[in-house]
Amino acid sequence: MKNIFYTYVYLDPRKPGDFIYKEGLEIYNFCYEPIYIGKGCRGRKEEHWKCIIEGKVLEKITPFYSKLKSLYNKNIEPIRFKILHNVTKIEAFAEEIKLIRIIGRRDLKRGTLLNMTNGGEGNQGQLFSKETREKMSNARKGKKRSEKTKEKISKSLILRNETRLGPHPLKNTKCSDEHKEKISIAKTGNPLSKEHKLNMIKAITGLNRTDKQRKEQSERQKEFAKTEEGKEFYREISEKNRGQKRTEEQCKNISESQKGKFVSDETKAK
Repeated sequence: MKNIFYTYVYLDPRKPGDFIYKEGLEIYNFCYEPIYIGKGCRGRKEEHWKCIIEGKVLEKITPFYSKLKSLYNKNIEPIRFKILHNVTKIEAFAEEIKLIRIIGRRDLKRGTLLNMTNGGEGNQGQLFSKETREKMSNARKGKKRSEKTKEKISKSLILRNETRLGPHPLKNTKCSDEHKEKISIAKTGNPLSKEHKLNMIKAITGLNRTDKQRKEQSERQKEFAKTEEGKEFYREISEKNRGQKRTEEQCKNISESQKGKFVSDETKAK
């Protein structure tokens, strides 16, 4: 893949200031408010402003287009330059996605950018109205994708995964006791609807685990039960269930689930 791609930024010259953004050891410092992040090759960076100067009317008027039109009407030219250049297409996409995430989109109320998507290929992160979603749904009903189309979608998803940077910000994070209490209060008195329960049952129904998966799950549960946290967990469950009587339906379900199961001598001894 040729290193002909770049990532660029548009700034609003009417709004000076120190716009500093940090992620890890990287620091981005702009003297004016950033309003758009893009990627491309050759003359892509200038195409937006060129459309305004030549008076071209786009099929869809975006907030970024409206901003450029406003600048042009006041005889003001936006500041624009390359942030990263002479890189591959994947690297340019990755930088675009990262900068949009760090600076934040205005439509999501997270920053100053007028981008309507999260960057990369396609329209990932774009917000559609209910009417638009219904039209898109009706247009796709009954249509079958060709093998060629499926292959293109597969390649696009692979590229999107390659350009995604870092783990999810909430991955491996632990909630504080105060946060847990707030979640508990928010959920108290809000039981799951019957429809929600049915959907949860449907989601796990038919998931046939292999003998290896069952064995691995059993080993994990045994190891967990040996820890202090596991002992406390099962102790709490035992206390909650103590003295509770099962309904006839529950007894019937348990009986049906145990039919045909072989109990080893080791389990019987326990």
